[in-house]
Amino acid sequence: LLWKFKNARVIKLLGVESIDDGIFARFKRLETIEIPSASKIGHRAFRSCSSLTNVLLSSSLAEIPYGAFDGCESLAKIDLPGGVKAIGDHAFQGCSKLQIESFPESLKSIGCGAFEGCAKISRVRFAEGLETLGQEAFKGCSSLTEVYIPDSVRELPFALFSDCENLRAVRQPQDIVHGCDVFKGCEKVPEECKVDAKERKRRAEAEERQRRKESEERERRAEEAERQKRTTFKDAGDVKTEVVDGVEYVFLLSPVGVK
Repeated sequence: LLWKFKNARVIKLLGVESIDDGIFARFKRLETIEIPSASKIGHRAFRSCSSLTNVLLSSSLAEIPYGAFDGCESLAKIDLPGGVKAIGDHAFQGCSKLQIESFPESLKSIGCGAFEGCAKISRVRFAEGLETLGQEAFKGCSSLTEVYIPDSVRELPFALFSDCENLRAVRQPQDIVHGCDVFKGCEKVPEECKVDAKERKRRAEAEERQRRKESEERERRAEEAERQKRTTFKDAGDVKTEVVDGVEYVFLLSPVGVK
C-alpha cells in the first residue's frame, strides 16, 4: 500500500507504533517524515531517501537501528529522542550534510560505521554513561575538529576516527585502550593523544628495563675497574685492605724495588 506514496514529499504516520524494515527505502522525493508514536523502527527503514530533510521521531524510541537513515544525503539535522540507548551500525552513514554535536544522556552504544562519511559534523561530545563505540563509527568525518570522550568509555576501537583530517583536539580518559588505526590519517591530532594506557605502560616498562640495564652496566664497569686496580697492586707486591668508616683503603706492603 505504501508504494502508492512513493512520490510523496510529506508523510505523517499518527498512531503507528512500529515501522517495518526498509519500508520507505529509496523514496527519493520524500522530504518530511513524522512518526511521533513509533517506538520501533526497522532496519534500513529510510535508507537512501536522498531528499529527506525533516524527521520527527517518537520520544519513546529506544534505538536507531541498522542503516535506518543510511545514505540520506540531504538530512542536515535530527533531534535524537531523550530515551535513545543505541544507535545501530551504519545508522547515519553517508549523511553528508548531517550536523550533530551532542548526544542524549541515555545513549549507551554507537554501532560500527554509524556516522561514517558525515562530512559536516564538526564537534562531538558524548555524555557520561556511554559505554561502547563501534569500529569506524566516525571514519571520514572530514570537518570534525573536537571530540570529548567520557570516562565511561574504556576502549576506542579500530579506525574509529580514521581519515578525520581536521581533528585536532581529543579529550579521552587516561586509562583508555586503543585499537588499531584509531587516528589513522589524523595528522593534526597531537602525538600524546595517540598513545593509550597500554602503550604508556609498555613504554614505561621499556624505560625501566633500560634504566636497570644501564645501572647494571655501570656497576659492572666499576667492579671491573676495581679488579683491575687490585691486579695492578698485586703485580707490584703484597696488598693489605682495611675498611675505615665505610671507606676501603688499600695498602701496598712491599712493592717491587722498594727495600
